[in-house]
Amino acid sequence: MVAHELPPEVAAVLAGQLKPRAIADDHTRRMIAMASLLSLDVVAPFYGSMGVVLAEPGEFRRSLREIMVRGRQQFRQTQILVDVPSELRRVITEREGEPRAAEFQRWWDHLYFDSPAQQRQWSWWSEAFERGLATGPRAAESPILDEKHARLVTMYRELMDFAELEIQAKALKAAPLSDWDLEIYVRRGFDHDDFMMDDPFKSVFPIVRVARLQLFARSLCAALAPDEQRRIQERASRLIAAFEPIEPLAPLAELPIGHMSPL
Repeated sequence: MVAHELPPEVAAVLAGQLKPRAIADDHTRRMIAMASLLSLDVVAPFYGSMGVVLAEPGEFRRSLREIMVRGRQQFRQTQILVDVPSELRRVITEREGEPRAAEFQRWWDHLYFDSPAQQRQWSWWSEAFERGLATGPRAAESPILDEKHARLVTMYRELMDFAELEIQAKALKAAPLSDWDLEIYVRRGFDHDDFMMDDPFKSVFPIVRVARLQLFARSLCAALAPDEQRRIQERASRLIAAFEPIEPLAPLAELPIGHMSPL
Protein backbone atom coordinates (compact mmCIF):
# COMPACT_ATOMS: atom_id res chain seq x y z
CA MET A 1 0.00 0.00 0.00
CA VAL A 2 1.51 3.33 -1.11
CA ALA A 3 1.77 5.88 1.69
CA HIS A 4 3.39 9.13 2.67
CA GLU A 5 4.21 10.86 5.94
CA LEU A 6 1.34 12.82 7.42
CA PRO A 7 1.89 16.47 8.38
CA PRO A 8 0.99 17.32 12.01
CA GLU A 9 -1.96 19.50 11.02
CA VAL A 10 -3.54 16.54 9.17
CA ALA A 11 -3.41 14.51 12.36
CA ALA A 12 -5.42 17.27 14.00
CA VAL A 13 -8.00 17.09 11.21
CA LEU A 14 -8.38 13.33 11.52
CA ALA A 15 -8.66 13.73 15.27
CA GLY A 16 -11.53 16.17 14.75
CA GLN A 17 -9.62 19.19 16.07
CA LEU A 18 -9.50 21.13 12.78
CA LYS A 19 -11.55 21.38 9.59
CA PRO A 20 -9.99 19.75 6.47
CA ARG A 21 -9.37 23.14 4.86
CA ALA A 22 -6.85 23.85 7.63
CA ILE A 23 -4.40 21.34 6.13
CA ALA A 24 -1.36 23.20 4.78
CA ASP A 25 -0.03 20.37 2.58
CA ASP A 26 -1.98 20.85 -0.67
CA HIS A 27 -1.49 17.29 -1.96
CA THR A 28 -2.80 15.78 1.29
CA ARG A 29 -5.75 18.15 1.55
CA ARG A 30 -6.64 17.62 -2.10
CA MET A 31 -6.34 13.84 -1.76
CA ILE A 32 -8.60 13.70 1.30
CA ALA A 33 -11.15 15.95 -0.40
CA MET A 34 -11.18 13.82 -3.58
CA ALA A 35 -11.53 10.52 -1.71
CA SER A 36 -14.33 11.88 0.46
CA LEU A 37 -16.20 13.33 -2.53
CA LEU A 38 -16.04 10.27 -4.79
CA SER A 39 -16.96 7.92 -1.95
CA LEU A 40 -20.37 9.57 -1.45
CA ASP A 41 -23.59 7.93 -2.63
CA VAL A 42 -25.05 11.36 -3.44
CA VAL A 43 -22.12 12.11 -5.76
CA ALA A 44 -22.12 8.78 -7.62
CA PRO A 45 -24.81 9.87 -10.15
CA PHE A 46 -22.52 12.74 -11.22
CA TYR A 47 -19.41 10.66 -12.00
CA GLY A 48 -19.90 10.87 -15.76
CA SER A 49 -20.59 14.60 -15.69
CA MET A 50 -17.43 15.06 -13.61
CA GLY A 51 -15.38 13.24 -16.26
CA VAL A 52 -15.04 9.98 -14.28
CA VAL A 53 -15.95 7.15 -16.67
CA LEU A 54 -15.69 3.62 -15.28
CA ALA A 55 -17.22 0.27 -16.22
CA GLU A 56 -18.08 -0.56 -12.61
CA PRO A 57 -18.54 2.68 -10.66
CA GLY A 58 -20.23 0.86 -7.77
CA GLU A 59 -17.24 -1.45 -7.32
CA PHE A 60 -14.92 1.52 -7.60
CA ARG A 61 -16.78 3.29 -4.80
CA ARG A 62 -16.76 0.17 -2.63
CA SER A 63 -12.99 -0.21 -3.13
CA LEU A 64 -12.45 3.47 -2.39
CA ARG A 65 -14.29 3.14 0.91
CA GLU A 66 -12.21 0.09 1.82
CA ILE A 67 -9.04 2.06 1.07
CA MET A 68 -10.25 4.93 3.23
CA VAL A 69 -11.09 2.63 6.17
CA ARG A 70 -7.76 0.80 5.90
CA GLY A 71 -6.04 4.15 5.62
CA ARG A 72 -7.58 5.38 8.86
CA GLN A 73 -6.51 2.19 10.62
CA GLN A 74 -2.98 2.53 9.22
CA PHE A 75 -2.83 6.15 10.31
CA ARG A 76 -3.82 5.30 13.87
CA GLN A 77 -1.04 2.70 14.01
CA THR A 78 1.77 4.41 12.07
CA GLN A 79 0.88 8.12 11.59
CA ILE A 80 1.37 7.51 7.85
CA LEU A 81 -1.38 8.34 5.36
CA VAL A 82 -2.23 6.08 2.43
CA ASP A 83 -1.73 7.65 -1.01
CA VAL A 84 -5.30 7.20 -2.23
CA PRO A 85 -4.79 8.08 -5.94
CA SER A 86 -2.05 5.45 -6.26
CA GLU A 87 -4.25 2.87 -4.53
CA LEU A 88 -7.17 3.71 -6.80
CA ARG A 89 -4.98 3.38 -9.86
CA ARG A 90 -3.96 -0.09 -8.67
CA VAL A 91 -7.62 -1.07 -8.14
CA ILE A 92 -8.70 0.23 -11.56
CA THR A 93 -5.77 -1.56 -13.23
CA GLU A 94 -6.86 -4.85 -11.68
CA ARG A 95 -10.51 -4.41 -12.70
CA GLU A 96 -10.46 -2.43 -15.93
CA GLY A 97 -6.86 -2.47 -17.17
CA GLU A 98 -3.92 -0.09 -17.18
CA PRO A 99 -5.23 2.23 -19.96
CA ARG A 100 -8.34 3.07 -17.93
CA ALA A 101 -6.23 3.46 -14.78
CA ALA A 102 -3.95 5.87 -16.66
CA GLU A 103 -7.01 7.88 -17.68
CA PHE A 104 -8.08 8.11 -14.03
CA GLN A 105 -4.59 9.38 -13.21
CA ARG A 106 -5.03 12.07 -15.89
CA TRP A 107 -8.39 12.99 -14.37
CA TRP A 108 -6.72 13.40 -10.98
CA ASP A 109 -3.84 15.41 -12.48
CA HIS A 110 -5.70 17.58 -14.99
CA LEU A 111 -9.37 17.85 -14.05
CA TYR A 112 -10.08 17.27 -10.37
CA PHE A 113 -9.71 20.27 -8.06
CA ASP A 114 -11.08 21.50 -4.77
CA SER A 115 -9.59 24.95 -5.31
CA PRO A 116 -9.43 26.79 -8.68
CA ALA A 117 -5.71 27.37 -8.14
CA GLN A 118 -5.12 23.63 -8.62
CA GLN A 119 -6.29 23.89 -12.25
CA ARG A 120 -5.43 27.54 -12.85
CA GLN A 121 -5.46 27.60 -16.65
CA TRP A 122 -8.74 25.73 -16.99
CA SER A 123 -10.28 27.91 -14.29
CA TRP A 124 -9.22 31.08 -16.12
CA TRP A 125 -10.51 29.79 -19.44
CA SER A 126 -13.79 28.87 -17.74
CA GLU A 127 -14.08 32.40 -16.39
CA ALA A 128 -13.20 33.86 -19.80
CA PHE A 129 -15.92 31.92 -21.62
CA GLU A 130 -18.48 32.60 -18.89
CA ARG A 131 -17.83 36.35 -19.10
CA GLY A 132 -17.16 36.44 -22.83
CA LEU A 133 -20.39 34.66 -23.80
CA ALA A 134 -22.68 36.21 -21.19
CA THR A 135 -25.92 37.78 -22.42
CA GLY A 136 -28.03 40.68 -21.22
CA PRO A 137 -26.55 43.20 -18.76
CA ARG A 138 -23.52 40.96 -18.18
CA ALA A 139 -22.62 40.76 -21.89
CA ALA A 140 -18.99 41.56 -22.68
CA GLU A 141 -18.20 44.52 -24.94
CA SER A 142 -16.03 42.20 -27.03
CA PRO A 143 -17.48 38.65 -27.04
CA ILE A 144 -14.94 35.86 -26.99
CA LEU A 145 -16.58 34.23 -30.05
CA ASP A 146 -17.97 36.01 -33.14
CA GLU A 147 -21.32 35.57 -34.89
CA LYS A 148 -19.60 33.24 -37.35
CA HIS A 149 -18.99 30.91 -34.42
CA ALA A 150 -22.73 30.54 -33.76
CA ARG A 151 -22.58 26.73 -33.74
CA LEU A 152 -19.83 26.76 -31.13
CA VAL A 153 -21.68 29.34 -29.03
CA THR A 154 -24.78 27.13 -29.07
CA MET A 155 -22.69 24.09 -28.14
CA TYR A 156 -21.09 25.93 -25.23
CA ARG A 157 -24.41 27.17 -23.85
CA GLU A 158 -25.97 23.73 -24.11
CA LEU A 159 -23.00 22.17 -22.30
CA MET A 160 -23.17 24.79 -19.56
CA ASP A 161 -26.89 24.35 -18.97
CA PHE A 162 -26.97 22.82 -15.49
CA ALA A 163 -30.76 22.84 -15.06
CA GLU A 164 -31.11 19.06 -15.18
CA LEU A 165 -28.18 18.50 -12.82
CA GLU A 166 -29.55 21.06 -10.38
CA ILE A 167 -32.90 19.26 -10.31
CA GLN A 168 -31.09 15.98 -9.69
CA ALA A 169 -29.03 17.50 -6.88
CA LYS A 170 -32.14 19.02 -5.30
CA ALA A 171 -33.85 15.62 -5.28
CA LEU A 172 -30.81 13.97 -3.71
CA LYS A 173 -30.62 16.66 -1.03
CA ALA A 174 -34.28 16.02 -0.18
CA ALA A 175 -33.63 12.31 0.46
CA PRO A 176 -32.11 10.85 3.66
CA LEU A 177 -28.36 10.31 3.67
CA SER A 178 -26.87 6.82 3.67
CA ASP A 179 -24.90 5.84 6.76
CA TRP A 180 -21.61 6.26 4.88
CA ASP A 181 -22.58 9.67 3.54
CA LEU A 182 -23.68 10.81 6.98
CA GLU A 183 -20.25 9.91 8.40
CA ILE A 184 -18.42 11.75 5.60
CA TYR A 185 -20.69 14.79 5.98
CA VAL A 186 -19.73 14.97 9.65
CA ARG A 187 -16.02 14.52 8.91
CA ARG A 188 -16.03 17.11 6.12
CA GLY A 189 -18.31 19.63 7.82
CA PHE A 190 -20.98 19.35 5.09
CA ASP A 191 -24.61 20.30 5.71
CA HIS A 192 -27.43 18.52 3.88
CA ASP A 193 -30.11 21.13 4.56
CA ASP A 194 -28.57 24.59 4.88
CA PHE A 195 -27.79 25.99 1.41
CA MET A 196 -25.45 28.55 2.99
CA MET A 197 -23.18 25.80 4.32
CA ASP A 198 -20.74 23.59 2.45
CA ASP A 199 -22.16 20.57 0.69
CA PRO A 200 -20.66 18.16 -1.88
CA PHE A 201 -22.44 19.79 -4.80
CA LYS A 202 -20.47 23.00 -4.27
CA SER A 203 -17.45 20.86 -5.18
CA VAL A 204 -19.17 18.76 -7.86
CA PHE A 205 -20.56 21.54 -10.05
CA PRO A 206 -17.28 23.45 -10.61
CA ILE A 207 -15.64 20.15 -11.62
CA VAL A 208 -18.53 19.44 -14.00
CA ARG A 209 -18.10 22.91 -15.51
CA VAL A 210 -14.40 22.32 -16.24
CA ALA A 211 -15.09 18.76 -17.48
CA ARG A 212 -17.60 20.13 -19.99
CA LEU A 213 -15.26 22.97 -20.89
CA GLN A 214 -12.58 20.41 -21.74
CA LEU A 215 -14.99 18.64 -24.11
CA PHE A 216 -15.93 22.00 -25.63
CA ALA A 217 -12.28 22.98 -26.03
CA ARG A 218 -11.59 19.76 -27.91
CA SER A 219 -14.44 20.54 -30.34
CA LEU A 220 -13.39 24.17 -30.70
CA CYS A 221 -9.79 23.27 -31.52
CA ALA A 222 -10.94 20.68 -34.05
CA ALA A 223 -13.24 23.19 -35.74
CA LEU A 224 -11.02 26.28 -35.92
CA ALA A 225 -7.71 26.98 -37.61
CA PRO A 226 -4.69 27.84 -35.40
CA ASP A 227 -4.81 31.57 -36.26
CA GLU A 228 -8.48 31.74 -35.24
CA GLN A 229 -7.65 29.93 -32.00
CA ARG A 230 -4.95 32.53 -31.32
CA ARG A 231 -7.44 35.38 -31.77
CA ILE A 232 -9.79 33.73 -29.27
CA GLN A 233 -6.88 33.29 -26.86
CA GLU A 234 -6.01 37.00 -27.19
CA ARG A 235 -9.62 38.03 -26.49
CA ALA A 236 -9.81 35.70 -23.51
CA SER A 237 -6.54 37.06 -22.13
CA ARG A 238 -7.74 40.67 -22.39
CA LEU A 239 -11.06 39.78 -20.81
CA ILE A 240 -9.50 38.06 -17.80
CA ALA A 241 -6.70 40.62 -17.38
CA ALA A 242 -9.34 43.33 -17.00
CA PHE A 243 -10.54 41.65 -13.81
CA GLU A 244 -7.43 40.09 -12.30
CA PRO A 245 -3.71 39.87 -13.09
CA ILE A 246 -2.81 36.37 -14.24
CA GLU A 247 0.08 34.52 -15.79
CA PRO A 248 -0.14 34.21 -19.60
CA LEU A 249 -3.24 32.31 -20.71
CA ALA A 250 -2.13 29.07 -22.38
CA PRO A 251 -3.51 28.05 -25.79
CA LEU A 252 -6.52 25.76 -25.41
CA ALA A 253 -4.95 23.24 -27.79
CA GLU A 254 -1.97 22.86 -25.44
CA LEU A 255 -3.91 22.30 -22.22
CA PRO A 256 -4.02 18.68 -21.02
CA ILE A 257 -7.47 17.08 -20.99
CA GLY A 258 -8.38 15.13 -17.88
CA HIS A 259 -11.87 14.00 -18.94
CA MET A 260 -11.85 10.20 -19.20
CA SER A 261 -12.85 8.79 -22.61
CA PRO A 262 -16.13 6.91 -23.21
CA LEU A 263 -16.14 3.17 -22.61
